[in-house]
This record gives sequence, C-alpha cells and structure tokens, in this order.
Amino acid sequence: MESYAAGNSHRVEAAGQSTRKRADSIKAESLKTERTKGVRFQAEQIARFERKAVSILTAACFLILYTLTHIPPSSSPPIAQNVGDKSLHLVAYLGIGFILTYWMHCFFFKPSFLLACLSFGVGALFGAFDEWTQPFFDRVCDIEDWYADLSGLGFGIALFLFVRSHLPELCQARGAEK
Repeated sequence: MESYAAGNSHRVEAAGQSTRKRADSIKAESLKTERTKGVRFQAEQIARFERKAVSILTAACFLILYTLTHIPPSSSPPIAQNVGDKSLHLVAYLGIGFILTYWMHCFFFKPSFLLACLSFGVGALFGAFDEWTQPFFDRVCDIEDWYADLSGLGFGIALFLFVRSHLPELCQARGAEK
C-alpha cells in the first residue's frame, strides 16, 4: 500500500508541477499580450498625433505660400528681390511637394507611383491657381514660374520618397504600414 501511495504522490507532484508550468506560461502570455496592446495603443496615439501635426503643417505651408505669392511687388520681402524668382518658386514648391506627399502618406497611401502622381497633380493645380490669381494682386502670371513650381514639386516628392525608403526607422512609430 505504501508503494502505491508513493507512486501516486509522484504523479500528483508531477501533475501539480505541470499545472504550475501551464499557469505560468498562461500568465506570461497574458503579460506579453498586455504589453503588445500597450505598444499598439502607443503607436496609434503617435500616429494620431503625427496626422494632426502634418495636417497643421501642410495647411500652414499652403497658406503661407499663397500669402507670400500674393503680396504686391512693392511690399515684397527683401529676400524676394535679392534671390531669383524662379529659385524661390523651386524651393517653395519643393517644400510643398515634400509636405503634401507626407500628408497623403499619413492618411491614404503607402509610398507608391499613385501617391507621387496624386501629390504632383494636387500641387500642380495649386501652383496653377496661385499663378492665375496673382494678377488680381498687382503681380504677373508667368508660365515659367509654374514650370519652376512643377520642378520643385517633383524634387519634393522624390525627396520624400527617398527619405521614406532609406530611413524607415523614422516611420516605425506609425505602427503597421497601411
């Protein structure tokens, strides 16, 4: 009888250890799931903040550019008189191309040809509207300015795509790609 009880006690101990191991592994898995949820929640908060910040920055860039390009020539800032007009258009629209592509990336698309085309189209329409409305403010509508705008847009879009593809750690805070 003692040998029977001793044999059963080993089985009971083994079953108890097995149950504890399973409970420990369940507890560890639960903690890992909670950490994953916490990280996912943090990534969502960061992405939400990023979308708001990029939206505000994009709107500010468009408003500032539109305002600066509609100031009458007599009131222009001194930099506009010292630097070539086409250079200013190229640099300004390089910034617009970059931030507009970034904004579209945050809300809609992965970096792709479609993203580049949409960004270029929206920027080109804005540039055309900008040039077309300048005569109402005592400025000259110049097709060559629009060509400089288009060049800047192209460079800005290419710069965003280059930065996005070569520095992925900048975008990892966004969580999973869309």
